[in-house]
Amino acid sequence: MTGKIKLNATSGGGSVSFQAPSSTGDDRVITLPTTADGTVLTTTNPKSGNIIQVQHGHVTGKSTVSNNGFVLMQTCPVTITPSSSNSKILVSVYTRISRTGNNGNVRVKLYRDISGGATGTDLTASSEVCWFAHWNDYNHHTGDSVGKTHIDTTHSTTAAITYKLYGDSESTNITGAIGGRAPDTYHNCGTDWILMEVAA
Repeated sequence: MTGKIKLNATSGGGSVSFQAPSSTGDDRVITLPTTADGTVLTTTNPKSGNIIQVQHGHVTGKSTVSNNGFVLMQTCPVTITPSSSNSKILVSVYTRISRTGNNGNVRVKLYRDISGGATGTDLTASSEVCWFAHWNDYNHHTGDSVGKTHIDTTHSTTAAITYKLYGDSESTNITGAIGGRAPDTYHNCGTDWILMEVAA
């Protein structure tokens, strides 16, 4: 038995070859479906909706903000490099958001950075003032556990993408935190990031 099966195109001009590996410890069996016709997908031609790659990162501890205006609070510790410029990137963030001070908000926005610039692109919907937020009228509140997702359909690149969280406090009298409890270290859980590339 030869190590390669070659199928010539019916109209000529090309062929497809199935080749066995040069060596393997076990036999390999590829089973074809018997109930329906189908197309064999490759890594360069995934089906729409297929997950192409997954990146995961964890930020230990918390990040704080205490000024009135959006500033960088946290950078995702992993990047994702899309295999296609029209694929979708599903961004998931799981963390805790809290604050100190009375009667004020802590707001967080999601940014996309491709070029390594100072800020990046604000991905928060134009109709929203923030991606997620925390408000409570009690001092030193322990905060809320939050999970948030965003589907990035406008990156239009095959370069490495970094996602960031920008946050602000409603006044300089309020300190906001993500990844833990604002006034101490007893409730710090960090932040989990999951980035998935989804075929368009």
